[in-house]
Amino acid sequence: MKIFAMLALVSAATVAGVAVAEQDVRRVVIQNTAVFDGESKELLRDHDVLVEGRLITAVGRNLEAGDATTIDGRSYTLIPGLTDAHVHLTLIDKPEIAIFKNDWVFNGAVAAKMAEQMLMRGFTTVRDLGGPVAGLKKAIDQGLVLGPRILPSGPLISQTSGHGDFEITDQYLAHAFPDTPSKQELFGWSFLADGVPEVTKAARLVLRTGASQIKVMVGGGVSSPYDPLDASQYSPEELRAIAAEAANWGTYVSVHAFTDAAANRAMDAGAKSIEHGPFLSRGTLQRMAAEGVWLSPQIFLTALTPEQLGIEGTPNGSKMEKVNENSTRVVELARELGVDIAWGTDTFGPADLQQNQSREFAARRQFFSDVEILRQATSGNARLFALAGERHPYRDGALGVIRPGAYADLLLVKGDPTQDVAVLGAPDANIHFIMKDGVIVKNTLLAQP
Repeated sequence: MKIFAMLALVSAATVAGVAVAEQDVRRVVIQNTAVFDGESKELLRDHDVLVEGRLITAVGRNLEAGDATTIDGRSYTLIPGLTDAHVHLTLIDKPEIAIFKNDWVFNGAVAAKMAEQMLMRGFTTVRDLGGPVAGLKKAIDQGLVLGPRILPSGPLISQTSGHGDFEITDQYLAHAFPDTPSKQELFGWSFLADGVPEVTKAARLVLRTGASQIKVMVGGGVSSPYDPLDASQYSPEELRAIAAEAANWGTYVSVHAFTDAAANRAMDAGAKSIEHGPFLSRGTLQRMAAEGVWLSPQIFLTALTPEQLGIEGTPNGSKMEKVNENSTRVVELARELGVDIAWGTDTFGPADLQQNQSREFAARRQFFSDVEILRQATSGNARLFALAGERHPYRDGALGVIRPGAYADLLLVKGDPTQDVAVLGAPDANIHFIMKDGVIVKNTLLAQP
């Protein structure tokens, strides 16, 4: 038995200078490492983790591994693969560019590269909250490209002039011709639906795409051109119709909402996940805590100024300034009140912006302990994802934890992220080993002293 014997199986494929490939190594044991199991406060010291096929089969000391390939995890910390509860993998630029100007094949090719880079940052499972991601998910699941597991929402559901209405001016008359879908609807970016019959059909169409959950826009947002931040979108009847279709399929509704009015109307209809929420009050957050409704804030993103985002002097820049003023208070209140808080980033745009995904770890340290942040990004998000029930596409093992029966999604990290979670903000330097689904996709351990 040779340590690191799997390196002989690596193909010539290269990611960021590191040779990687899908490898047919069926039994791997990671030995002598400190283990963060996704839930506990204390590390398991000098432990081994045995992987067979796609799953973890044993965790303990001095495991009998037989002919398993051996990885020496000494001086590293083993953690579960990271998760992100709010990404848009196919939105590879500003909406008006990605949706209306780019060729769809170009979008797909760039999205595949972005997914690969996301996996190399240690993210092995993500919840995609809007866009034509089904094909990318299929390619990743079939091993044709590298990337995280995807729980897709498919097309966004938005009212006309809502946060999912990105129609550009010269195409706006498409709304007057319902038999001729706009480009954003034709290519699966969003469905513009008004009235109970339309939203019911839109929800069913979204589910037909294989959505794990339904994403609905119920209030104003920064990036959309027509709706002010304080706008409430969709009537109670429309929202109840969408939520009923989600319940019929055993899954749930996640909503984009900034204000109390929007969030409470969505919760009245049965929504289980509030995205963003920078203007929520104590009363709304108390209701969320009592009813088990999740808050998914984006702490790094909402701290960015219009100047940093390149939107200063624009209507969107003015919106962002208001978000900057409020988001910190909401996270403080949510933690105080015991709201379930997801780890999500709203990652989208060009590669230089998507690389900011890992900066969310350090951004959260002003509100949470390092272990709390790690739990959010592993076992916590996994609990949120489980709300999809039978629509959850990955049910053969547990996500976000290191225990027998869990998916073999594992990272070896230089340093101890339970004491300094910010080390995950520099994945190239600090994440030296990535395994997803039992397959080693990065291994630079030999290059370390």
